[in-house]
Amino acid sequence: MPRVTQHPVPVTLTFDAETGVVIGRNAGQPYDTVEVSDLALDEPIDPTVFEWDGEYIDADALEEQRQAEIAAHQSVLEQIPPFIPTTWPRPDLQTFLEKGDPDTWALHMMLFDSTGFDGALSRWPIGTRRPFYVATRHPHTHSWSDDHWTYAIDTEQPLPDSEARQIQRLIPTVVPPARMQEEARRAAAAITAAADIHAEQVLYTGPVHVHYGFFTLTAFPDAPVPDPDAEPFAGQSNGLCGTAAAPLAHVRTGLHTGAVDVEVILSPTRPPVDSDRWDEVVELDYHVETPTTMLAGFSGGTALAIPLGHYRMRFSARHMDQAHGADTGNHIDTYQLLLWPSDPSARSASPTDTILKATSNIAKSRHANPN
Repeated sequence: MPRVTQHPVPVTLTFDAETGVVIGRNAGQPYDTVEVSDLALDEPIDPTVFEWDGEYIDADALEEQRQAEIAAHQSVLEQIPPFIPTTWPRPDLQTFLEKGDPDTWALHMMLFDSTGFDGALSRWPIGTRRPFYVATRHPHTHSWSDDHWTYAIDTEQPLPDSEARQIQRLIPTVVPPARMQEEARRAAAAITAAADIHAEQVLYTGPVHVHYGFFTLTAFPDAPVPDPDAEPFAGQSNGLCGTAAAPLAHVRTGLHTGAVDVEVILSPTRPPVDSDRWDEVVELDYHVETPTTMLAGFSGGTALAIPLGHYRMRFSARHMDQAHGADTGNHIDTYQLLLWPSDPSARSASPTDTILKATSNIAKSRHANPN
């Protein structure tokens, strides 16, 4: 990457006229000034000057600890749903997550590119005070709000209004955790979390925004954390819906980026397979471990109240090839997750999946190589 000089300052060096040795350096600030006096050349130095038998700090260990703390901090930030625009007005813009709050999902991200552009993009819950310090080198601000968040772009140089509006338009909507928990409480009140399900219930029907071609069904909040080394498709014969890394169900879509249509249905018993409606059909095990289950895409999700217990899940899909060919778009491919109670004692602890119908090329390819 080209070298970026964002804040050039004059530096004055002072040389000794006789020896040519630098004896002074001044970068315009008192703390950037170095002066050397009583210069002596070629004098022998007692080796004991460089010996130390007192306490010391292991610089390598200190750096290793610092890097571990940075990695842990970044790991926490990366768990927060991002708010990166789908495309940037500046094609080579780079970002760095600097600060965040895992409880509110507020985020602060540094922006820079090879032209010397220097800025920051922040998000915090609407109606609250801005939690992040604004650098003095970023005096120019564009701010706006949506239903959930206040946003701000702070830059060193004025940002054109057209560029700020483009960034604003392309930032994906993320539902904050407080709102999700409120929706979860309403959802839990709407249906009874009883062991017996007496009638079919449509828990969700609508769009889910995907990026990189997947969405998930998983526990929320305070979800048990799956083994980070576990693969959702490990040991399975299908490559479209993976439930091997409980409590996660990982659903692959034909579409790479955009809105897919999704239905989640709870049934008291196994219903007949509708082969006329669906191109792809897979059945597999799924276990619900928390009172609230989250249907999540790239930009937030919807809380569902599914009673705790063991289920058989039927994944169904249509128009996956058309969506895969389009790559981006909206409402091309459709998915259904249909769940009914299943006796866990009758099944192995490992996922047991069955491919009932495979039609599209993309589905056959993924079944051939599930992982």
